[in-house]
Amino acid sequence: MSFFDKLFNRSRKAEEMPGTTKSEQCETVQPYLTETVVFGMHMYRTAGEDSTVYLVNEKLGIRKKLVDSLGNIQNFPGIIKEDFWLEEVSANSLKPQIRFRSSFEPRENGWIFEWQIQPDGRYWEDEDGFGAEKDLEVVLYTFVDHRGEFSGPFRLYKLGSVGYSMDRFTGNHACSQKEMLENTKGEETYVICPGDVFPQLLGAKVNYQSDRFYQLHGKEEALAYWSDPILSRDLKILAQALLDSSKSMWGMVGKASDRVKGCMTLFYVLTGEPVFKQVLDKFFAGEVDEYTVKKLSEK
Repeated sequence: MSFFDKLFNRSRKAEEMPGTTKSEQCETVQPYLTETVVFGMHMYRTAGEDSTVYLVNEKLGIRKKLVDSLGNIQNFPGIIKEDFWLEEVSANSLKPQIRFRSSFEPRENGWIFEWQIQPDGRYWEDEDGFGAEKDLEVVLYTFVDHRGEFSGPFRLYKLGSVGYSMDRFTGNHACSQKEMLENTKGEETYVICPGDVFPQLLGAKVNYQSDRFYQLHGKEEALAYWSDPILSRDLKILAQALLDSSKSMWGMVGKASDRVKGCMTLFYVLTGEPVFKQVLDKFFAGEVDEYTVKKLSEK
């Protein structure tokens, strides 16, 4: 079961595919989409262009419309509206309709649906298009499962050239979370802390080069991380587990103590959650990570 399936675990009654019998529905192929790239209702649309996207799951007898012929997103799941990007976006551009290139990328048990909008609503006149507009493109995303259900509201995937997708964290998150919780128990032995837990800001000191992959690219991406309900919940769980453990910091995270300090500083400054300050008090004599504080203070 994929992360998104576990996270939202939605199960709704499927639409029956018209014109098929149960025996025909048992002759299965893999669920598929009739289109994976959609341009929608743009100003240069030609007569007869059709943006319709169907999810077809023959095993379950489903043929569900996800996008209609004019690019309207069906059963629109809503948008998580973080202030740091929403303040630059016009209301017109947030209408639940595809007008610029959007796509479906395959994942286990479904697809990532990437929906591109334009902050000023002037599709096809962006900074790398005809009008040389300087506003940053915004790409939102959600997950569509094999039943054609949205996992939850659209959230920020990319702002301009900066990516905010949490895909790199969610892929192995459950295993890393379990491993880290196990590290807080048992005997005082050296352990290796998974690289995708306790993320810190880009440029901070790392012990393993692979850890850079999980560094957050600034305040905005840290807020995107925090807006994910599973990632934020589990970060607080890990922080509490550190507090409750009788082991030393070294015995729980090994060489990653600097990463923990940076992470606790980052999310305490951004959220004010007391558990992060408590970790700093217990293991770092109340000291914050100076690099993190400096980066957050920069414009």
